[in-house]
Amino acid sequence: MSKLEELSVREEVSHDICLIGSYARGDASPISDLDFVLFSMGGSKLKHTEVFHVNDKMATIFPVNVYRLLKAVSVDFYNANNPFEAKLVYGRGETLGMLRRELRGRRIDLNATKRVIGETLSNRLMTALSDTVLDYGEGIRDLRVCLAKLNLYAELFDKKTDPWLIIPYHYSPADELGNLLNNLYYSEDYEELSAKLTNLNLKSLLASFEHQGGLIKTAERMVEEAGFAGKYVENYVKLYLLVEEKVRSALWSK
Repeated sequence: MSKLEELSVREEVSHDICLIGSYARGDASPISDLDFVLFSMGGSKLKHTEVFHVNDKMATIFPVNVYRLLKAVSVDFYNANNPFEAKLVYGRGETLGMLRRELRGRRIDLNATKRVIGETLSNRLMTALSDTVLDYGEGIRDLRVCLAKLNLYAELFDKKTDPWLIIPYHYSPADELGNLLNNLYYSEDYEELSAKLTNLNLKSLLASFEHQGGLIKTAERMVEEAGFAGKYVENYVKLYLLVEEKVRSALWSK
């Protein structure tokens, strides 16, 4: 944690460095990355997201100006959720505690939240597509995130759940596709993940989608164009297309 200590030491304002994301929630897998946030009472020396490594894991940290956040009339769901999900790593917890007290009950900007969800889905799907040839472990994480975002969208906009009733937010898969991705996500390493992907039987999942024939043909073309052989590549591409179709039908068709 020397990098986090270095960031903390150089700060001139009251601050707390916290773990967020899957490791903070307790649902991280062995192939998960680390995510941190620096909550500061004013301008931080950290001006943008930084990427570094902790042992063999990639980690990111980004700054949040607490004063600026609390001045806003409303906040999007994620800015509201992060402090309540956060686990203190460096600091005395005073900044985090104050932020939680002042933020609780603040109006959630659902329009801003909808934009964030849409942008995240677009970005994650594009990344997952490129990960067919770059890093299918990261791709599985991205596909799981897409389903988590869809689940949150359904809670907020279909069920119209009060946002503060589901903060801090925890995703639980609700269908066969979600459970399958969860199983892949919790693989011990890439060797186990490759084996699981290779042995997948996606017939029932594909049969549940209206355009299964088109999905299979698209998958075949994508595998051919990627230039990578192997059953695990073919099944990864099919998973990607299943998630993309689910996102399209659940969100973008509305």
